[in-house]
Parts: sequence; C-alpha cells; structure tokens
Amino acid sequence: MKIDLFEFARQDSTASGVTSLEDLLRIDATDRRGSLAWRVAGSTHGRYGALRFDLSVDGEVVLVCQRCLQPMTETLHLQSKFLIVADETAADALDQDDDFDAVVGSAAFDIDSLIEDEVILALPIAPRHAVCPDGAGDVAANIREPSPFAALAALKTGKNDVEGGVH
Repeated sequence: MKIDLFEFARQDSTASGVTSLEDLLRIDATDRRGSLAWRVAGSTHGRYGALRFDLSVDGEVVLVCQRCLQPMTETLHLQSKFLIVADETAADALDQDDDFDAVVGSAAFDIDSLIEDEVILALPIAPRHAVCPDGAGDVAANIREPSPFAALAALKTGKNDVEGGVH
C-alpha cells in the first residue's frame, strides 16, 4: 500500500490492514501462509516540530530453529514510532533520538516495505527454541568433553593415570 506520508500525518489519518507473508519476500519464513496485521497512524504532534508516524505490527512468523532445524513460531508485537523528514540529511540529524526513528517521507511511501523492514529487524538472527521439542538438537549438550582444568588439577595433586607418577 502506498500513501502520501506527509498528507497522511498532516490529516492525523489512520489505516490498518493485513499483509500476507507471501508478499514480504525478504522475510525468511518457512511457512508463507501466515499474515501480519498492521496499523498506522499519522500525527502533526511529532518531536522537534516534525510530523509523526506510528506503526504497529502483530502476527506470527514460522522460522527454522538453528539448533534442531525444526520449525518454530516467532510471535511479533511491534510498536515503532517515526519522525517524518524531507531528506536523508534531516533523517541523519534526527536519528540520534532513542524514542523515534527518522523516515524520509514521500508522496508514494510504501507501507509494506516499512512493515517488512521492521519485521526483519525484530526477528532473531539465529532463531532457536528455548527448549527444542523432543530433545532434538540437544545431543551436543549431552556430550561432555573432559575439562582441561581436570588435567591441571591432577598434575597439582600428583595424581596421574600413568604408573610411577608424573613424567
């Protein structure tokens, strides 16, 4: 969906919708049948006299657990606040604010691209279950390597597997 972001904010407009994961190709979802519900609200009451734009996104994305390689669901509840600026120079100047991100507005601003960007930033780089189902992926955790410090402790106490002491 494309909007004139400046007019959208000046008129205190709101819009909402649902975007299919099939349309968001940069998101690495294993199941593209899902969708994301979103809501945008524009406002003239931004910080520093700038126009403001708020985005919320809710939904689920199915990813692959990097530990067990099984599907896992990542639930998203995103709330993002933006200050609308005219160009990149103004965006760089305002992007130091921790509460707001700066976005360059346009007469044909693509809401779906912004949604996709925010979801990509919110997804984990290496998704993993808190606990993998059926213990899958936990094989490495059950294998115990001998501690290198155990060998040092044996040297210190004079215990050695070789008969006759330390060589």
